Amino acid sequence: MLPASVVEKEKARVTFEKEVRKGNSASLVEHVKGNSFKVRIYPLQPHSPKKVSVTFMSDLIAADKSLCFQMPLHSRSSLRQFSISGSVNTEEKIEVTSSFKNEIKVVSDDGLYKIELHKKN
Repeated sequence: MLPASVVEKEKARVTFEKEVRKGNSASLVEHVKGNSFKVRIYPLQPHSPKKVSVTFMSDLIAADKSLCFQMPLHSRSSLRQFSISGSVNTEEKIEVTSSFKNEIKVVSDDGLYKIELHKKN
């Protein structure tokens, strides 16, 4: 994994392109609009495994006495593998309601819930 930091958009783009020209590994995450982001990664070798890890924090959305987490995921091609994990710190009991409900692993430890989903095509 490469460490990253938040910088001004133009500076980030220039730095990314400079590193690519040098042949170095580089990545860039750009805010597009709303909750949309664009990710650029160099180099990506054809037909080789790729692992992209993105960490973010989000408030849960209150709806019908529930708290909801939504993560839209758009890909131009099918994904061979997808994993997501998260944690919630609460004294309330968590109930998973999802089309993947039977595939989501939830582990509770004194108010800290760890949630994981792993999918393979």
